[in-house]
Amino acid sequence: MKLRLALAVSCLAVAISGWSTICTAFDDHSSKSKLFSGTRISAQNHATQTDVPVFLAVEKTENPGEKETSVPVMTPSQLSVEPVAVYRLPLDDFSYDYASQLARKLSEDLKIKVRASLPMGTSDLSPFSGGTQYPAEDIIESAYKVGMRLSDRAERSALIALTGRDINDRSRQLRFLFAQHDKSKHTSVVSAARMKYGISTEPATANIIFLRIYKMIKRTIGDQYLELPRSGNINDIMYSPIMSLDDLDALGIQYLGLSNKISVPDGFIELKNREPRISSLGYSFVPPSGEKWFEGYSPKTIMYFKQTNPKELLIFAGATEAIIEENISSEKNFIDFVKSKKDDFSAHALRYKNVVTNYELINSMPSYCVAYKQTAEDHEAKNLNGNQYLMLINKGVICLHPTIKNQLVDIYYSSRAIPDLKFMEFTKEIESFIGSLKIN
Repeated sequence: MKLRLALAVSCLAVAISGWSTICTAFDDHSSKSKLFSGTRISAQNHATQTDVPVFLAVEKTENPGEKETSVPVMTPSQLSVEPVAVYRLPLDDFSYDYASQLARKLSEDLKIKVRASLPMGTSDLSPFSGGTQYPAEDIIESAYKVGMRLSDRAERSALIALTGRDINDRSRQLRFLFAQHDKSKHTSVVSAARMKYGISTEPATANIIFLRIYKMIKRTIGDQYLELPRSGNINDIMYSPIMSLDDLDALGIQYLGLSNKISVPDGFIELKNREPRISSLGYSFVPPSGEKWFEGYSPKTIMYFKQTNPKELLIFAGATEAIIEENISSEKNFIDFVKSKKDDFSAHALRYKNVVTNYELINSMPSYCVAYKQTAEDHEAKNLNGNQYLMLINKGVICLHPTIKNQLVDIYYSSRAIPDLKFMEFTKEIESFIGSLKIN
């Protein structure tokens, strides 16, 4: 039984890549992989044939994962070229002098130009009916209109409204918000209403209040200006979610992500177009949702890489068409075939421990389909960073073509994370990607 696979299929089939790059040096698998022939998957309305970058094919390098291109991550010293990097827009209930003090502190710490405007008008703002909380969306819209008139701002400058009003979003699914962001407008609002409270019955001290507001503003700058990814590490100021004052007080004060090398494989481009990707063979899927996904192509594969903090988490996903040299005559035959190609952990028993695998037939598809999931402790992953192991998860769906019996498609994701890291936000983005597979 022989499966002729693209480079990415080798990556997903055994998922024993390294940690610092995606599909890093498939150990002894990459040299045996072949790019198969056939009609390629194309991206509808995405690029012409000549525009599509080629994914790291094995013919180009013995260890394709070792070649990586650093994504430009601007350090604070590089960001000072903007006229005003961040504008603080205090509302009429927030002291201009206090906003200026915060701006000076942030300018000094980040080496970027942070400036406070005079207080902005609020006559057009109203609280929710029957309450005292204000819609964060209304404050953001008002701040955005004011910010557009500031002559010394740049196109990518961040606008941050500061208020003492209690805020919430229109859905009001949470009791309150410390902050709300609109990435499309580069505008946010930070509320200090809850930051004056103490953990016990005593009110918070002036120093604690200042530090809380400083953290939330600095975190917002990371969101809107530095465009840093969210973190699962509470010591990182980009930690998410912040649900209480306890979280805010425990939050670190530094951008840990700025000290990390954030890289994507050569030939990948940032994902912008999320129209369905359609194969001439009748398969289609929708790319992952969320931000900071990068897309790469090979003749039979579309691959996605998530820009994360590489000291904590690596996620990639993909969809691959493959030709098999095996006659599949039954559901059991197909499950056995999938297991034979996916279960390769036993050959690396010292590296992978506590392996759990699961394979299930999907009866709702028009052809043989198997959902699979593999979890394991990877004790020899690159970038362990002092951890005993990284937690590996491989999950996907592999389907046989309903009429072309030697053709299959595999849609999947693979992640490696430090133990106990919670990354449900990212998982939802790729679960929807896998669930979008359609076979016409």
